[in-house]
Amino acid sequence: MDRFRRTHACITRWIGRAFPGVAVAVKPGREEPFRAFLGAGAVHPERSPLSEESVFDLASMTKPLATGVLILRLIDRGRLEMDATIGDLVPDLHASTGAITIERLLTHTAGLPAIPMLQSNFPDPRSVRRTAALDALKRITPEARPGEAVVYSCTGFQLLGLVAEHLYGRSIGRSFAEEIALPLGLKSAGFVALSGAPGNESTHRARRAVATEFCPWRKRWVRGEVHDESAWCLRGEAGNAGLFATLDDALALTAVWNPHHDGERLLSRDTLADATRSWTDGYAQQRGLSVQLNSDDASAGPALSQRAYGHTGFTGTSFWIDPERDLTIVTLSSRLQYGREETAESIKSFRRELHAAVVEDLETA
Repeated sequence: MDRFRRTHACITRWIGRAFPGVAVAVKPGREEPFRAFLGAGAVHPERSPLSEESVFDLASMTKPLATGVLILRLIDRGRLEMDATIGDLVPDLHASTGAITIERLLTHTAGLPAIPMLQSNFPDPRSVRRTAALDALKRITPEARPGEAVVYSCTGFQLLGLVAEHLYGRSIGRSFAEEIALPLGLKSAGFVALSGAPGNESTHRARRAVATEFCPWRKRWVRGEVHDESAWCLRGEAGNAGLFATLDDALALTAVWNPHHDGERLLSRDTLADATRSWTDGYAQQRGLSVQLNSDDASAGPALSQRAYGHTGFTGTSFWIDPERDLTIVTLSSRLQYGREETAESIKSFRRELHAAVVEDLETA
């Protein structure tokens, strides 16, 4: 604890401001990670303390930790090319969407809408059917020419999820379980499929989940099911969101993206190096293949090197890897309990301050 006293103090300052509680892991090199579980998991429906058993909705961390890895493993195996068009892989797409390549989807340069808003097709959430939601997703068309700009797009990653389902021949949740969770020996990580089947793995996962927020559309507090409305319309198994994990399992998932990691290597070194370089030079945002690269406005902050990369999640989650320091920082919180707009800036400020405190602790140890 003494070594990370600035980190601990930083976390404590933000409890009650950006979130009711937070779980943080700091992994420097081959050392044992520093872990902190501070504050409560919820202000509603019950104020329970966070622990190593708490399961978080990782939100858009799903993109690199599940969908991105599944797609890159297909590329590694020669089963998928970066210039393949999704119309050749996913049936019934609108022609303009079908012409988009895998590269454009992975780098958020496809010109697709940022949010698919699938819930707008279902005024009554009780009427949602996955087949109808899939039909609505496939009808979405680009808003700009592919390659015109970087526009962060959940729509694009939902389509990548369909590509993964087609090529693996099973749901993205099952593919994650067999291709990623099983070889890594993960105990908690996975999708919470809204199948309603009692006693399955996702049901046990959901029971330990931290609440996210009160959903005006669903008219109830969301806990143990994906927060993202469009992913919910796909019954919890989508390419943009739906992955849940404890802090330790989230940390293990980030190790797949760490070039210094010596354990189970799910991606070849060449593919990992390719995925973590900039594919969007000359654009306003620097993107790799499903990961964001550090920049002036990124939540990594100036304390991490320009070679750092990672991803954030709307619920209040993030991970950043700095390969120059062989440093990984994972942050899991449920900031939406204090309001989406109310915490939009505070969560970003917290992340940048946290990373700075971690680096200062490590450099002065």
